Amino acid sequence: MFKVFIDGNDDRLKLEDPAGRKIGWIHDHTLGFGGLTNENAALRVAVDAWRSLEKTLQRVYPGRAPRPVNESNVRLVHDGAYEWIADGSRPIARLLRPRTERNSENSFAVEFLAPSYATQHVTIAAAHAMWEIFSEHIASATPNATPPATAPKESTLPSSTFALEGR
Repeated sequence: MFKVFIDGNDDRLKLEDPAGRKIGWIHDHTLGFGGLTNENAALRVAVDAWRSLEKTLQRVYPGRAPRPVNESNVRLVHDGAYEWIADGSRPIARLLRPRTERNSENSFAVEFLAPSYATQHVTIAAAHAMWEIFSEHIASATPNATPPATAPKESTLPSSTFALEGR
C-alpha cells in the first residue's frame, strides 16, 4: 500500500510508501515506479505490471478490448525520443535509466501510459494494483545486488527503432 500526495497541481501526484519514501508518480495519464536494479528486472516487472494495469482497465471499462502481452516478444526499442519496453513494435512501458534527465534516482524506473479516457481515480487504482507487482519484484532482488551505474551504459539486449503513431 502507498500514500498519494498532490505534487504541485492536481495532475501531478507523488506516491510514497508508509515510511515516506518516494516510490512512484502519476502525472496526468502517466504512472511510474522506480527502485529497479537493472534493465532485466525492468523488463520482467513491466510485463507483469502491464497485465495488472490491463486487468484494472478491463474491470472498470468492461467493453475495452484486451491487449495481452507475448513475453517471448518483449524487447527494448527506441522511437528517437524514448526507450521503450515493447511487445514487438507495440510499446508497453518507458524504460527510464538511472541518473538521466527523466530519472534522477540511482535505480531504473518504468513508466506506463494509461488511456486518455481513464479518470484519475482509475489511474490511482491501477497504480495500487501495479505497486503490488513492483514491490514483489523489488523485494525479491538480492540485498547484495550491484547498484546500477551512475552513468547510462550501452544495453546488451536486442534493440530496434520504430515510430509511434500519433506521438
